[in-house]
Amino acid sequence: MKIDEKFMKLYANLKKPLDCFDSLHHKNNEMFKMMKTFGSNICPLAVVGMFMNHAGNHMLNDITNNILRHKTAKARKVFFPHHEVLSITLMDNGDVLTTALIIEPSNLESNEKKLVQFRSKAIVLSNGAHQILHPLFYKQWFPFLKQPQNKDKVVLSDQFLKRDNYKKIMKRISENNLQKIVIIGGSHSGYSCAWLMLNGPSDYNKHNFLKCENWK
Repeated sequence: MKIDEKFMKLYANLKKPLDCFDSLHHKNNEMFKMMKTFGSNICPLAVVGMFMNHAGNHMLNDITNNILRHKTAKARKVFFPHHEVLSITLMDNGDVLTTALIIEPSNLESNEKKLVQFRSKAIVLSNGAHQILHPLFYKQWFPFLKQPQNKDKVVLSDQFLKRDNYKKIMKRISENNLQKIVIIGGSHSGYSCAWLMLNGPSDYNKHNFLKCENWK
């Protein structure tokens, strides 16, 4: 069998993607058209985030209204926001038992802990990064930054990338004319921090960067 014939046979046996994805890259899809306008330029993170949100909603809608359309209303519910996973257990029969804590604001106010368990055939782990300081950061590398007067000089990217914190920090940088800023690490978050400091945020439609006069 030739390589091309073998490839086509494998391709023919692949499962088709969800039908909902067809509309995501359709020429009339507004979100897709917006991303294409950037061409070879860097697509702003806000646009990527909007598209991912758009794709996720498409998947949820397709699962609820098409794949599970013959199920009961309770069985069709597949999205559970405000849940924190506490444990994942692989059972003897191959099923996965996930125990989660409901962290809705109403529960936080009453200090009431509500647990819920999900039983499934499979599970996908999406471990988002969470920035922490290296154990040696204060102890060996920068002990002077541990002094009270320097406590505001160390900012984790998780904090900086939040809207209100970003505005406060950029206002402080502008008012005090701070020139020496060090970004430790070269990850996606590090790049995002550098981009925001140099260009300011942009919305999901176009590059409308906020300049220094708009940070205050």
